[in-house]
Amino acid sequence: MRNKILLSVLLLSSVIFMTSLSDNGNAGQILTQKPVNHLIKGGCKGSPTYPEPDSIIITVSGHNVTVLHVDAFYNCCYQITTEVVQVGNVINLHEHTSGTPCFCMCYFNLTTTVYDLQPGTYTINVYNADDQYVGGGTVTIRGVKPTDQPLLE
Repeated sequence: MRNKILLSVLLLSSVIFMTSLSDNGNAGQILTQKPVNHLIKGGCKGSPTYPEPDSIIITVSGHNVTVLHVDAFYNCCYQITTEVVQVGNVINLHEHTSGTPCFCMCYFNLTTTVYDLQPGTYTINVYNADDQYVGGGTVTIRGVKPTDQPLLE
């Protein structure tokens, strides 16, 4: 009888613990930060976009380059930022996490825009928070840069 009571208490405790792990409370949270040279946004999603999770999409608009990291996999409770490091015509985007982790992992779509680039061809590299290369590509900025273009929209 004593073993049955102990087993029941352990089973109930396990169910309560597992329920608390699955409730992250941040599933719809949107992270936004506007540093001087870029903008990042992301929303926690329930599942990856198939068939190619964790992919990089790069677009050019005028003298601005926008990089979308689709299905970045991070802890749901982390704040995610991107550091942009430009050396000549190579632009490296390094994702960083901060904050207190919780018992939840999420897929995020992270967008970083680099503004006001000079005309030329650029190599874009994206690295996750573990400093692993995720992907990238090459883009060309055409035309003469207007002098009155803002640095940050």
